[in-house]
Amino acid sequence: MKERRMKQNRMLRKSLLPKNALMSLNEMKGVQISDFTISPSPAGGGFVCSVVVNNIQYEAIGQSKAGAKNFCCEKAIRDIMLQKMLNLRVLKQQQSLKESTASENGDNSNGESKTDNDDSMDVDENQEEDVPMLNLASYAIHKLFCQWESEGFDVPDIVNVLGAAPNSSAPSESQETMDTATDTKVSKTKGQNKNELPENYETLHPATLLCMMRPGIIFEVIETIGQTPNIIQRVKVVVDDNTFIGVGRSKKIARKEAAINACNEIFGTNFVNEVST
Repeated sequence: MKERRMKQNRMLRKSLLPKNALMSLNEMKGVQISDFTISPSPAGGGFVCSVVVNNIQYEAIGQSKAGAKNFCCEKAIRDIMLQKMLNLRVLKQQQSLKESTASENGDNSNGESKTDNDDSMDVDENQEEDVPMLNLASYAIHKLFCQWESEGFDVPDIVNVLGAAPNSSAPSESQETMDTATDTKVSKTKGQNKNELPENYETLHPATLLCMMRPGIIFEVIETIGQTPNIIQRVKVVVDDNTFIGVGRSKKIARKEAAINACNEIFGTNFVNEVST
């Protein structure tokens, strides 16, 4: 029993990595994210960020551009999670009602009821898998670490403490009380061994890995070719003074392709490019 718990802890340690809101949102399946629009706050002191996620516009204010961007992503994560959990609750209620009705039909319909019940269980399991709890947990851990730092506690680098991937709690200002000194401290920590890949880098999204290894990078859409639905996006990212281009049918795919090209060139990874023609 003890060995099983230790094994489970090791597995969780590799999968539950601290990730800021942008990273967590970017890794959620089926999420469409537009380009971020960031401008100085009209009230002064800070920035206003807006973004469209799954056709819903979000706006947030932060003390820095990264902070405003992450606040926007946090709002999107909140809505996505609440909607998915609501859908799951409704599905379970429907399944419970269906089982109750089937049991009242008597023995004559037992065989048919069992088949229907099996189908409901399959749908239920698929719906549960669609709730991105790992993404939410990764962001929750990141936010908790940021809160501890803002309260004055020295949070050790997770790569040294647990032997996991680098702590992705870069200066994203998950809480507006984080000051410049804290941001600088985290940035310096993440700058150490900047070409040393985490052990489980193959399981990470290429864009997430690139953001971990080079905090603060920016993906920029440089060209949009064609018309809907045959649109091709070209995205660039500058890493270590080198420009890498990604091409895809969506901005998300193009960002991934650019990240793959950068990671393979700079860190010697072996990510495979998708066919984006």
